[in-house]
Amino acid sequence: MAKESSLKKQLSALVGGKKANVFYKGMNTDTDEHLIGNDQYTDGLNVRINNKDGDLGALQNLQSNKAAGIIQLTGWRFRPTTQNWWVDGGAVNPNAITNIRFAFTDAATANYQFNDGSSNQNYYDVDFSSGTNWSPAPDTTNSNADKVLGHVYDQMISDPNFTSVMQVMIGTRSDVSPLPKGNSQELWFFPITQGVDVQNISFITTFSNSTTDSVNDGVTFTSFVGETKIKLKPISLTSFSDYIAAVCYYTANLQAVVKFTTDEDGLFFGVTPVVMGDFGLTETSSIQAQKIEENEHYNRLYWTDGVNPIKTVNLNATGDYYSTFTSADDFNLFAKSPLLPLEIETVQDSGSINCGSWSYCYRLVTSDGKLSVTSPITNPTPLFKSSKGSEYSQAVGGTVAESSGKSVTLKVSNPSTIYSRIQLIGIQYLDEIGSAAFFLLKDEVISESLIRITHSGNENTTVITAEEVLSKKNTWDIAQDLAVKDNRLLAANLKNTVGNLITDNTTFRVKTYKHDDASNFASFMTSPASGAYVADSEYHSTSLYQADVYKKTHTDETFFRYAEGKTSNTIPMFGASTPGYHSGGDVNGVYVTFKLKECDLDKIDYYHNFTNADGNNTGYARAPFFGPIARNGEDGYYNNYKNPVFANKYVGYMRDEIYRFGIQFYDKDGNQTFSYPIGDIRFPSAGDKYRYLGTTVGDYSVTEGGAGTPTEYVLCDESGRGFILYPEFRVRLSSAVRDKISGFSIVRAERNDTDKRVVCAGLLNQTLEMNNSSVNGSLKNRYANEKLNLFTQVTGDSSFGPNASYSEIYTLDSPDVLFGLHSYTHSANDFIKIECKFNCHYIADADLPDGGGSNVLKSNAGNKTDVRGVSGDIDHHYAIHTDNESVVTLTDTNARDDNRRNSYYTRYYCQEGNIPIHDYDEKGHWTKAIHYGQNVGPFEVVNSALLDNKTKDYVNACRHYTDSSDTISYLHTSAALIQADGQKVNMHSNRTLMLAQNDGSYFTMSSASVALNTPLVEGENYAACKPYGKIIRQITVNSGQYGGNSLTNFETTRWISTGASLHGDDITSDEMILPVFGGDTYLNMFSLSKCFRPSFPSDTTALWTEGVVFPVESSINTDMRSGVYFGKNLPQLDKEDEFVLNTAYGAENNLKSFPAKQSAIPIVNEYKNVIAISNIKVAGQTQDAFSKFDANENFEVDANHGGVNNIINFRNNIYAIQEKAVSILSINSRALIQSEDGSAIAIQSALGAGNVIERNDYISTKYGSRHRMNALATDLGLYWYDNDNNTICEVDAKSPKMVVDLSTVKSCSNALTPLRKIRLSDNPLLLSTYNSGGINISYNPFFNEVMFSISYYDSGALNYLNICYDEAIGAFTSKRSYNTLINTAHKEYLYSVGHKHGTPVPSGSALRYTVYSHDSTATTYNEFYGETLLAPYVEFVNNEEVGSLKVFDKVSISFDGSPGTGIFSTFVYNTNVDDAATLDLTATDIDKVVVGKQIVPIHKTSGRFKGNYVKIKMTEAANTANAINVFSATTHYRKNII
Repeated sequence: MAKESSLKKQLSALVGGKKANVFYKGMNTDTDEHLIGNDQYTDGLNVRINNKDGDLGALQNLQSNKAAGIIQLTGWRFRPTTQNWWVDGGAVNPNAITNIRFAFTDAATANYQFNDGSSNQNYYDVDFSSGTNWSPAPDTTNSNADKVLGHVYDQMISDPNFTSVMQVMIGTRSDVSPLPKGNSQELWFFPITQGVDVQNISFITTFSNSTTDSVNDGVTFTSFVGETKIKLKPISLTSFSDYIAAVCYYTANLQAVVKFTTDEDGLFFGVTPVVMGDFGLTETSSIQAQKIEENEHYNRLYWTDGVNPIKTVNLNATGDYYSTFTSADDFNLFAKSPLLPLEIETVQDSGSINCGSWSYCYRLVTSDGKLSVTSPITNPTPLFKSSKGSEYSQAVGGTVAESSGKSVTLKVSNPSTIYSRIQLIGIQYLDEIGSAAFFLLKDEVISESLIRITHSGNENTTVITAEEVLSKKNTWDIAQDLAVKDNRLLAANLKNTVGNLITDNTTFRVKTYKHDDASNFASFMTSPASGAYVADSEYHSTSLYQADVYKKTHTDETFFRYAEGKTSNTIPMFGASTPGYHSGGDVNGVYVTFKLKECDLDKIDYYHNFTNADGNNTGYARAPFFGPIARNGEDGYYNNYKNPVFANKYVGYMRDEIYRFGIQFYDKDGNQTFSYPIGDIRFPSAGDKYRYLGTTVGDYSVTEGGAGTPTEYVLCDESGRGFILYPEFRVRLSSAVRDKISGFSIVRAERNDTDKRVVCAGLLNQTLEMNNSSVNGSLKNRYANEKLNLFTQVTGDSSFGPNASYSEIYTLDSPDVLFGLHSYTHSANDFIKIECKFNCHYIADADLPDGGGSNVLKSNAGNKTDVRGVSGDIDHHYAIHTDNESVVTLTDTNARDDNRRNSYYTRYYCQEGNIPIHDYDEKGHWTKAIHYGQNVGPFEVVNSALLDNKTKDYVNACRHYTDSSDTISYLHTSAALIQADGQKVNMHSNRTLMLAQNDGSYFTMSSASVALNTPLVEGENYAACKPYGKIIRQITVNSGQYGGNSLTNFETTRWISTGASLHGDDITSDEMILPVFGGDTYLNMFSLSKCFRPSFPSDTTALWTEGVVFPVESSINTDMRSGVYFGKNLPQLDKEDEFVLNTAYGAENNLKSFPAKQSAIPIVNEYKNVIAISNIKVAGQTQDAFSKFDANENFEVDANHGGVNNIINFRNNIYAIQEKAVSILSINSRALIQSEDGSAIAIQSALGAGNVIERNDYISTKYGSRHRMNALATDLGLYWYDNDNNTICEVDAKSPKMVVDLSTVKSCSNALTPLRKIRLSDNPLLLSTYNSGGINISYNPFFNEVMFSISYYDSGALNYLNICYDEAIGAFTSKRSYNTLINTAHKEYLYSVGHKHGTPVPSGSALRYTVYSHDSTATTYNEFYGETLLAPYVEFVNNEEVGSLKVFDKVSISFDGSPGTGIFSTFVYNTNVDDAATLDLTATDIDKVVVGKQIVPIHKTSGRFKGNYVKIKMTEAANTANAINVFSATTHYRKNII
């Protein structure tokens, strides 16, 4: 106020006692003429109020702006227009080219110099000889112009000797359409040193016959068109510390980013090209840009045009930095490139990776630091602790903290050439349920199209967060505005370019079918002669939950269990398919059947390795007792789950289970999109008939199992081959889908315990009811385990007493239970199912080991016959004597010596063939309800109260007996117990799962319907077989498996990866065949010691143990087992097997989920009220954190206030301007914690925590903005124009939480009257059509002026308004008769591209190429953009003594200088009494000019003006040479006496 008071006194002194009009308070268009003060004026044009030290407060005309420079580059466009451009005339086969020598000449005819490695040369040679990757196209007539040009570019761009002198770019021709085949490219050459005119390109081609062809004068030669100056149209200007960056338009497919420095006079000092390419821009694109200056390597520019994805360029790029960027998408902030999944190539003993399971993924980095999306995650790869050179049984797993001694080499091919680096991410699973650690393992340069990268475990790794890997990429890529705060990039009003791939969520749903002529089928392999396939009425198969849907006879016409046949007479296949899959045409659909993957489970001879530790042949088998021999699988290792590469690729599925599948797509950018349900698929059982399709597309010929393949879906055949069950998917995609995707994958629902139909599987064992005889010791009057665990009892020995009934209690040996991964809890719908029969391996007489029969296992001491079969199997020996490693002190020396022989084992495989257990009608015999079940440990007791109608407890133990000779070289297979004076020892049974059926319900093992009574063992009381059992949890349509089976339930399923996918060129218009592994079930050979004795009675002289080996399905990869256990080691009499397994070996690929599209929620591609915020940028990092937006770091403002059209950083606060509201974002980029001394320490908020933007606080719900090019922040204020309220708004630095209606508060709302009924467009660079115009706000830092340039289309014409606000005085100062189109404030000057009002700016106008600097060192006035503006004027009111009627005589204007004539040439007067009249001084000399004053009469033709006030408009005389400073205008009047 002191400064204002002083200024007022100075101005008053100039005019004596008169009340002069002064101007320092600016323009006031609103206040009534009777009331306006004498320190304001009512209108002004092209004037300002001087706010600098000299002439402070004076009204001035405008110093001209001047052309700072034209944005143009000197160089050449090299555009071949003939196919054989490398020769002057005739066609020469490009195969013959050996060299092309280029010479570049400047205007002074001097050649540019290139160093060839030893000295500078006047030319540059492009080598076409062998070894230079030159490969001409086969079609030499039509294809090689581009091929030769491309080779020239590839060599030049990769050679620093060239790029240090000349920048080269390649682009697509824009002069012809359509583009000629093979001749569509052009090269651009720009000397690094700009500003020197260029002249010619010439070249000499050398051919293999040593001839040369000289092509001179590149500008005029007809084979190409040359341009030596390339003028660029700027569409955005951004100020950096040392230069201005301009985004420019040249042609529809070629735009540029350049930078230019300025001198102290505001003129261009030099223009440097950064990159030319296709950014997807037009010459009228409206760009909002942000910058960040990091260091000498990275100065980045980010921009959005609201139409295309956000783009970014590094302004410090040099050389070949952007050489591989060839399309608009390459410059996207979110790098667009579909990424193929990694493939595990080899695992070697040459590293130190920790044991356990590892998955891998990667991301790519462009040369300018943009990150790609993260690739699909590989299925887990198990790494065991032992060397790969170890024997199979000795290769054991380790803990997650132990080193595996291994390295993993992965590969991926053909990444986009825009990427220069690959980052390998490793995921170490910590358990089987998904706990994991994430590591950035490597960051390597990409040097070849096939990338191989090795994880050795010796890297300097970086721990990264799960969110960084698992967070789904943001679903948007277009924004309307950008802002930067706290090293984060914010984007607002978001849009996704990908539409809805699938509108109907049932598009890929499958149904099951039956055939209505099945009653006439001779077998499942019958080709129907008549009838048709009939679809189930429901997508969810009505036969899905049947006890054994695939066991029903082939003549059944009630069960829906087939995929639809290609024709009505196609042989049926178990499975399901999408209705209409075979209809032909452009369809979507899936066809699912089942196949078996062969592996090696058991190739070791039954009797083998008879040499003991002393090297003697003993006739007793030594460990290992199972496993493969040959290393003939993936990666040269075993063909099973011991092999890490095999385990990565081929994890299968549980037989007889129901799995839920979906299909998930990747868009063209490689982004994960929604999953769509396929359906619930019932998998076949081990005993179901095996039939399969080939691998030829479209061929539905069915092959029946046999002749080298199993006839049923067995686990393991007699030869030791295992068979992993998996589904095969055939997929068809319509062109509408294919056009939008880069790939797809098959996903499945995670099968949790609550979803399992098959709870667990294993070997099913009988128990015995022990009577109350003392011979049973502590087991008397209890239920206990079989005395002989090797076989299945078929008669006798069930009760050990007079009661011969069987026990209804069974035990199930399942790895899931034994390793503690499943603790069984009984459900009322559970039952035991015998799925198949295991037969016991045998050894024939002729194959018995050396030493013969003396050491062969015998049965029944009395007759000492071998444990062999009966009748036709008489030469089959079923049980094997083994050594054991227990050290047990026995009282009898001979018994102690014989202790090593006191163990036996049997080994099993699946029986194939047409046996009764596979008959659906006999299911009552092989399925029994469970009354109660419990995991039990050794010698653990289950109380009888838990059993059904029982008075005896169950104990997990067994009783071993010998005869009176105490000899233990015999298995007692007789029906009677051997107990007369013999040893009787209670043995602890290994842990197991006890299952009690209802009272009286038991498996009739000897029943022909179950067929567990063959082959009989000598004595015919035991059969050399075992049942393979499963706990089945009976599921119905109402059970809620996978959450339920409604469409809504499918849409809320948590989908996880199977690792099965197709990408890129593998996506075809035909059907695609995809084997789908990535299941949750391992098929292993499993070994188990059935009993042990931890301590021994003093009178014990004989002990033995029994072991079994069998194939089994489980969720555990038991091949990764460690510890001491039977099978790997010799049996231990005194110890339980060790069940040691790192549970991480059972990890699934379940860390990342793939959400489904919910049909009730429409696809939203526009998020107008959403603001996203990036990760934190660390200056100088190669990786650009601004390209990483975590999916949960989105913030929604209140949508009721409309979309967010502007976000802007004003004094380190982010303001969000919506259509009808303004708010401040509370950004918690840092949290405070206390140090030990109590001081505050700032820490960054957690990555991806979703809390970076905590909230927004509304400061107005009245004002807002509909326009994106419409906000500007200075140090003092935030400004925008509100079209709805037709006002200019401000947030003042002193009141940052208040929106001010600036044009009203500053009394200038009437200046906006022309806009009152206009709905402005948002295209300030578009100046020719009905949707033309928009807003451009600029800031002149020298004069602290904010200008609002508004253009609008009205009444068939384009109209303009520009009003200027002076921050220093806090007032609007005048209108301007020019508009800025784009601008930036750089250092102390305003730079702009613009035009005079009324002057068109056609596409080819020089105004579009030229940047002007404002108020720099121009010596003229009132000339803008090369033209003289409308003459400046000011209009003011003298209302002194306003209550009196006055006669006005003259006005005296005070100014500086001594012009010969008056500075104003035209005066317009009007009062509240008299109409306006104009006084034109150019036609008269009635004014008087004295030093510092111009005195002009106030009169009209009929005399003097009368009124209470007078309004005077003074227009400046023609003047572009002189500055005018007007201090005051004093009006002389007389009171009128009436």
